[in-house]
Amino acid sequence: MGKFGKFAPGYPSKVERAKFENAVRDEIEKQVAILNAQMEERYEKEIRAAYIAIRGIYEQYQADVAAIALNNLGWGKVRIDRFYAEWDEVYNTFLDALTGKDEADYMRSMLDAKLQRISGDEKIPPFEERYKYLPEIKYDIVVKETEDEEKKHG
Repeated sequence: MGKFGKFAPGYPSKVERAKFENAVRDEIEKQVAILNAQMEERYEKEIRAAYIAIRGIYEQYQADVAAIALNNLGWGKVRIDRFYAEWDEVYNTFLDALTGKDEADYMRSMLDAKLQRISGDEKIPPFEERYKYLPEIKYDIVVKETEDEEKKHG
């Protein structure tokens, strides 16, 4: 050891070094959190963009296949154009059935009812079976017992 001991004059004390190290660590953690948030936001945007692109590809493919199938059945351009116009209207009418919006359950039942009417006597599978990957709609309803029922149970 030199004549000044372990630390030279002017060297920060342990307390000062600890404060500095804590401040640096806090700043690094803050910068890492900012970078993580930015990366997560960019990732979510990329996922959303990919989803929109994939959906667009499949919608276009379905439209192409529908046009060919209808033409194979003897439909011409005018009828196919009318079909697409009706398709857009029906598509937008029932779209909420696929969402978690308040009217989703109503639109699901309306969709089932329309399909059942078209199918006649042939029973169609319910919405939940046809769209098994959609979350089930659940209601958080609390049923309160009446005073008479409470007395019976306890």
